[in-house]
Formats: sequence, structure tokens, C-alpha cells
Amino acid sequence: MIRISKKKQHYGISKYLRKYLFGYDRERKMPISYFDLIRYQHSVSLRDENDRDTLWETVYYSQDDMFTIYNALKKTYSILKTDGDLSVMEDLYIDRIDLCVYGNSKPYRVRIVNKLNDNFCLPTASVIL
Repeated sequence: MIRISKKKQHYGISKYLRKYLFGYDRERKMPISYFDLIRYQHSVSLRDENDRDTLWETVYYSQDDMFTIYNALKKTYSILKTDGDLSVMEDLYIDRIDLCVYGNSKPYRVRIVNKLNDNFCLPTASVIL
């Protein structure tokens, strides 16, 4: 029997790095955390155009959680992309949230779409909050 023991190790932020980030105004409290995203109620396997499993699952939240989480994700987008200009939030919607259940770190990816032109605001990329 083979045992897999090469998992990615997670490292916290050291007090020196935190001091540096704070000193240069590079640290912010984000409106959502990874632990908020894991509160999903249901998930469905995401399949590609050839009906093969992609190893990603689209997750769904309860109605109350969905409103809170979607708004927090749009606010996070505005912090990262527009330096906190919240006026962009009204033109955005969350198309879907996917979870990679195969990866060691179980990353999420979020597809945010601009209502005005149906363009994806962020490339569908893995993000760990």
C-alpha cells in the first residue's frame, strides 16, 4: 500500500511580515474569508464539453448565505481591482463559485461577470481567500 505524504504545507503570516504590510498600508481586512465559502449547502460536479469530470464542483449556498457571500465577493473584487471603489459593485454579478475537491488546499474560483457587457471581470482562476 502506497501512502501519499507530500501535502502542501500552509504557513501563517509572521509578525515581521505583518508589521511590514501594516507599515506600508498593504494589509486590509477582507469582507469574506475561506471559512465563509465552505458553508455551502450543495454541490454539483462540473463537467467539460465532452462530459468529462473536471474535478471542480459548483457550490450552492442557502438563500441567506448566498446574498451575504455574493456581496462580500463583489466587495472583495472592488478592493482588489478598483482600490475600494464600491460603485462598480452594482454592475457585477457572481456567475458561479467552484471548488476543487481534488487539490490539497481545496481552492475556490469565482466567476464575476459585468452586467453591462457580459464580460468576465476576472479570469476564472483559483483563489484562496
